[in-house]
Amino acid sequence: MAPGTFERCEQYIRVHAIPALGRIKLGRLTPQHFQRLYQDKLAAGLSPTTVNHLHTVLHGAFTEAMRWGLISRNVVALVRPPRKVHVEVVALTAEQARALLAAAAGNRFEALLILALKTGMRRGELLALRWEDLDLDKGVLQVRGTLRRTREGLRIGTPKTPASRRKVVLSPTSQAALRRHRARQEQERQAAGDLWQELRLVFPNRLGRPLEPRDLLADVYRPLLKRAGLPPVTFHTLRHTAATLLLAEGEHPKVVQELLGHAQVGITLDRYSHITSG
Repeated sequence: MAPGTFERCEQYIRVHAIPALGRIKLGRLTPQHFQRLYQDKLAAGLSPTTVNHLHTVLHGAFTEAMRWGLISRNVVALVRPPRKVHVEVVALTAEQARALLAAAAGNRFEALLILALKTGMRRGELLALRWEDLDLDKGVLQVRGTLRRTREGLRIGTPKTPASRRKVVLSPTSQAALRRHRARQEQERQAAGDLWQELRLVFPNRLGRPLEPRDLLADVYRPLLKRAGLPPVTFHTLRHTAATLLLAEGEHPKVVQELLGHAQVGITLDRYSHITSG
């Protein structure tokens, strides 16, 4: 289990399950206890999707407890969690995407935004990218890591899933932007002198160290959205934009699946059904 996944699971148990059920012995827990827990969480304002995630974590934990002989049955398996709410994918139109790139022209992170819109890479994947992951002559890059915030600070770990480790073909626009970015970064490295930390990151802060994701949003992304006259959409919207534009242009869903690093093409088809159905 990846460190980020472990921390999210631990948070579900610590914040939601233990305060309600922590004083009850495992063998005395019943399906009614968990059904009531889910109802209380929904009443407290948690979304059905979040409660469904809580159920998944508890189900897995009780499955392990049964395997270890701590309990005789998995009572969580007898509980019906709330259905996940289908959330409509939000994406920029082609015109809005062009407006964002126009606003970003000459910006220090112009290449990052071009990659986000052209490849659908996640924010953590972009911030973990190293120069050795790129071959600009062949026009490809390898997604090998992702930047996460852990209890020890920012760390580059393995991608979200095995399918997330993937090769991405770069467009000529992306290649040109990355070459300009590399030249600009060399100037920054020389200006920083001994303060520069050579980690070979493609998109570091001004001293070569991992860029704080919140700084990317607050100092770069949101101001560019405002300059472009766009609504305050999340950075993840750029990933959805890359997928929807490709599918709208007739690209095969299998190609889009591999580009995004989805484990199965069904995930891509389900998430972007409003595009593929057309």
